[in-house]
Order: sequence, then structure tokens, then C-alpha cells
Amino acid sequence: DGIKVGVVNARFIKPMDEDMLLSLTRRYDLFITVEDNVVAGGFGSGVLEFFARKGLSPKVVNLGIPDTFIEHGNQNLLRNKVGIDAEGIERTVRDALMKRPIKL
Repeated sequence: DGIKVGVVNARFIKPMDEDMLLSLTRRYDLFITVEDNVVAGGFGSGVLEFFARKGLSPKVVNLGIPDTFIEHGNQNLLRNKVGIDAEGIERTVRDALMKRPIKL
């Protein structure tokens, strides 16, 4: 489909690898974070806080578990339900890319 992406394993939330994030902002203007944790207060929130502190404004989409009650059950089913399975991540990437302004 002509979509070029980079996948980065951030390894850990704290300390956040700020040098890595800064280098990525020179290559990408869309960041999609994926975590199997609650989004509020998680890695994606940390990325947003870092960008705000540095005065940067790339588009950021955070995927993870919403801050609501989640039923217990099969991990694959639950990941699908909150959109952090392969299909959900792909759908989010495509949607985010289609809404991005076209650079001429």
C-alpha cells in the first residue's frame, strides 16, 4: 500500500529515552503508541508530556486500555475489544494516515 512505518521498542517507560524520541521527530510527524496498560498515565501519556515540554507538536495517537472497567477473559479477545490486536493497530494506523494533511 506504499505505507512506510517504523516500529520502535521503547523498552521501558522510565526513564524515557528522550534522545530517541527527539531523533524520531526528525523522521516522523505521526506517532502511534501501543501498550497493554491503561493509557492514562502510561507510556503514551509520557510521550505527549515530553513533546509538550519540548514545544513539539507531532500527531500522537495512544492505543491501550481505556480507564474504565474491563471484563476479565481471554487476552486475545480483550486486546481485540480495545483495539490493540494486530487488526486494531492496522486500522488505527490507516485511519490516522488518511486524516493527515497531504504534504506536497
